[in-house]
Amino acid sequence: MRVLIIGAGKLGYKLASQLSFGGTLVTVMDSDSQVLEHISDHLDVMLIKGSGMHIEILEELGIHEYDLVIAVTKSDETNIVISSIAKRLGCKKSIARVRNPEYSTQSGFIKKTMDIDYIINPELATANEINRNLLYHYSLYSGDFAEGRIMMLHFAASDLPGFVGKKIREIKNINGILIGIISRGGEIIIPHGDNQIMEDDIVYVIGKKDNINQLAKMCKTSVQVKYIKRVMILGGGKDRVLSCKKANIPRYFCKNR
Repeated sequence: MRVLIIGAGKLGYKLASQLSFGGTLVTVMDSDSQVLEHISDHLDVMLIKGSGMHIEILEELGIHEYDLVIAVTKSDETNIVISSIAKRLGCKKSIARVRNPEYSTQSGFIKKTMDIDYIINPELATANEINRNLLYHYSLYSGDFAEGRIMMLHFAASDLPGFVGKKIREIKNINGILIGIISRGGEIIIPHGDNQIMEDDIVYVIGKKDNINQLAKMCKTSVQVKYIKRVMILGGGKDRVLSCKKANIPRYFCKNR
């Protein structure tokens, strides 16, 4: 696999470091000789001094032979243009790092019109992760999937109504919920319909958020709920501001410092 990283800042360096150790043929391009020299001292990658905006340089490099172009310069607009040019010159996939939150609502339009495969906003991804962790209140919360639409919780089998002693296929009151894992005496079981639930089991269930909430209400022992009322975010970066906006729910009081 051949990858071209345009922009040799902190993120560009990190990407080059990780990809080069995975056996990928990595090329790093930047117009700053000093940052390229730093990479040369630490990584075994191909280095090109120049701008990814120059079509002649990309064509001379053989951009059509690259599997992936990642644009991570300091400028969002430059990253968008570079990714678009590279894709139109024949690279298989292109990724643009775009940090300005104003572009987040327009990313679909930009990708379609500029022929870019992926637009990634690290600050938005950070804000989403913070927000998900703030909004889940169950002490038994285990994880979420599909951008928060799917939840996983774990319960003591003895707390679940009508579970103990039954085979999974015999349990009737879990519509829309999958029993994904059973923990029994330190052993992990991936269950099927004939597995029987034992009294001391820990049962991990996966399902849509509404269905999981409904099951939690049916538990014999009420599931502990943790409400977060005050949030302090230190630093006024874009990801912090996005976190405040995403957590803008009446029960939250957000102070950004």
